[in-house]
Amino acid sequence: MGGRDAGRIPSRAIGERMQGEKRMSEPFIFISHSKIREGKLEEFRSYVRDIAKMVETQEPRVIGFHAYANDDGTEVTGVQIHPDAASMESHMKLLRDKIGQSMQLLETSRIEIFGAASPGILAMMKQMANVPITVRPDHVGGFTRSNDVCLPGAVAEPAATGPYGAEDGV
Repeated sequence: MGGRDAGRIPSRAIGERMQGEKRMSEPFIFISHSKIREGKLEEFRSYVRDIAKMVETQEPRVIGFHAYANDDGTEVTGVQIHPDAASMESHMKLLRDKIGQSMQLLETSRIEIFGAASPGILAMMKQMANVPITVRPDHVGGFTRSNDVCLPGAVAEPAATGPYGAEDGV
């Protein structure tokens, strides 16, 4: 694998059905919106670093785990990306006690779920945070890149035909 193809990645969307290939399940994306309790920003930063390390080392299926604070450090949005709902359910069971600790630091105002949520996931979320939960279960399209194909300096190789390829005008 050298020459002109070195550093190139295929542009085919992950999950796109190819002949003889099983279609991957849609991703499960969890977004929480919370207020950081007064005076708890630094403690929350430490909490997130600890949880992120735990998730990274103990949950290899989790694709992304992030928290973003606003400019004045009073609000935070948590974003988790899982390959499927089963990964989220496993995550919640593993971290149930740690998630409870976050309630000392945050006041969650709403939760958004993108992907099909099982009744078990919804029940756990409602038990942990009695807030509005919006669910968008119908994944109508898109793709997810994995870290192993998003290498620095990689150049996407256009597909000869098909979705997002030359015939699509992209």
